[in-house]
Amino acid sequence: MYVPENTTIDSDIITVTVISDNNPEASETINVTVNVLELSIFENIVDFFKSAANSLGLDDMFGSKAPYVLAGILAILIVLIILILIFLLKMKYVKIICTDRIQEIDPSEEAVFDITLNNPTRKTKTYEITSKVSPESSKWRTATDVEKITIAARSSKQILLVAKPEETVESNDWTEVKLNVSVSGKKKSEEITTMVMAKDGKTLLRIKDVFSWPREFKKGDRIITSFILENKGNISARNVKVVLFINGKQKNKVEVTIPRGGYADIKIPWIALKGKNELQLKAIEQ
Repeated sequence: MYVPENTTIDSDIITVTVISDNNPEASETINVTVNVLELSIFENIVDFFKSAANSLGLDDMFGSKAPYVLAGILAILIVLIILILIFLLKMKYVKIICTDRIQEIDPSEEAVFDITLNNPTRKTKTYEITSKVSPESSKWRTATDVEKITIAARSSKQILLVAKPEETVESNDWTEVKLNVSVSGKKKSEEITTMVMAKDGKTLLRIKDVFSWPREFKKGDRIITSFILENKGNISARNVKVVLFINGKQKNKVEVTIPRGGYADIKIPWIALKGKNELQLKAIEQ
């Protein structure tokens, strides 16, 4: 039984009859059912390539190998397309080079990173530059010396990335600074991360220009003592308790926070005692 390739019949029956030569009335009949199976995926693919090779006239050139030759050509084309896509996806429009990505500075200083931007393409490109602290923090500020730059094909230019601690920064604080460079008009961008750490800082407090009014007083009079409390250190002096003593006994106190390099103009009232009033001021850091 022959099954044509384009048949639409799922099954058929073959009837076989055997008749005796000596006795025509003696016979036997059997039926054989033949089911037509669907082609496998591989057979369908081979069939597709046979049909395509025939349509393209490859049978005349390669004979029975034409479907396999066509499949090989198609496989090579697919591989080439994949390689081109990978190249396009991985192609860099800018290279960011920074040899020193970690800096440790005094809280009163600023970190300056030398950044090299390289244009590896064959065309002049304009880049937009942004920087940010990650995670966002009010203790640090960051900026670049330029926000947009044009670089010729296969050339490089230098930029500066600056990170500066605020007055609220404390000893051993640190942060990550991210620099992002994107090509104008394109979504693709490159990013690097740098790190800044604040060294151990210290406060340096000094009381000066102490003055009390009135100069002459008697027991029970209200006196106001004014003075300046300076912080010459490189970190903020937080929650400084300033205590006023009269004759060795505490009479009043105030609490202040003084930024690095700053000062506080303080006035403290107190009540005069009988006789000698020996005044003492003490600044105590928490």
